[in-house]
Amino acid sequence: MRAAEALKAARAACVSVGIDGDDLVLQASAPPPPAVLDALSRHKAAIVALLRPPNDGWTAENWQALFDTRAGIAEFNGGLSRAKAEAQAFAGCATEWLNRHPVRSAPGRCLGCGGGDHAHRQYSATVAGLIGIGPKDELEGMIAAQMLAAHNAAMECYRRAMLKDQPFEGYRENLNQANKLSRTYALLLDALNRHRGKGQQKVTVDHVHVHSGGQAVVGMVETPGAGSQPKSEEKVDAKQITNASQPTMRSPNADGEPVPVARDAERPMPDARGTIPRGSEGQQERP
Repeated sequence: MRAAEALKAARAACVSVGIDGDDLVLQASAPPPPAVLDALSRHKAAIVALLRPPNDGWTAENWQALFDTRAGIAEFNGGLSRAKAEAQAFAGCATEWLNRHPVRSAPGRCLGCGGGDHAHRQYSATVAGLIGIGPKDELEGMIAAQMLAAHNAAMECYRRAMLKDQPFEGYRENLNQANKLSRTYALLLDALNRHRGKGQQKVTVDHVHVHSGGQAVVGMVETPGAGSQPKSEEKVDAKQITNASQPTMRSPNADGEPVPVARDAERPMPDARGTIPRGSEGQQERP
């Protein structure tokens, strides 16, 4: 049982707990139960630290003003309901109070998880990972938490795969699970980068030359793969560039020249022997 739980048990037993210096002051209409007295005695120092007024100079009125201001901003500017706005304001005030009143954990114990050194190292590594990723909103926070969970699970599978004297099936199964978790981590990282706008590519076109009769398209044009059909709602954000119309150039011979074409029609053939002229005396002239 911790100090906060001991205080809850005392309030449940109708015991009012106060402090006087470093001592606890109990007020009750009936004798308190022995279990409550034992819990208050064991956690006396922590209870005194919890009930002692803060030394940051803030009064109850200051904290109430902070709460009302944050609740009003969340309700009117953020569009939240009154209940959600007050819950968000309370979480913000609690964070502000923790920042103003840091508490050191006991030696060998983790203040966040209550575990030993190993649990403390895991808790510290997780917090350091979240700080390193630096989520900017709730969605990035959820993706960051899943990334850390996938990473830790993958490393645990890798560790188990390296254990000695284990059957081959266990070695193979651990490596398969580690491979799946590593792929999941890569997908989550890609999703985080796309959400932050880091996965987009920018192409700058300085000069485009389009000659006569040609066309050009500038933009992101995706060609569907084999067997896939582009979705009707997906429109390509591209600007088509066409060649400007120009007057047709005149050819050197506007009328053109006829070109003989071979065909199967019958045509007269010249006489191969030719005509032989005769002499005046009826004799043939020799050439």
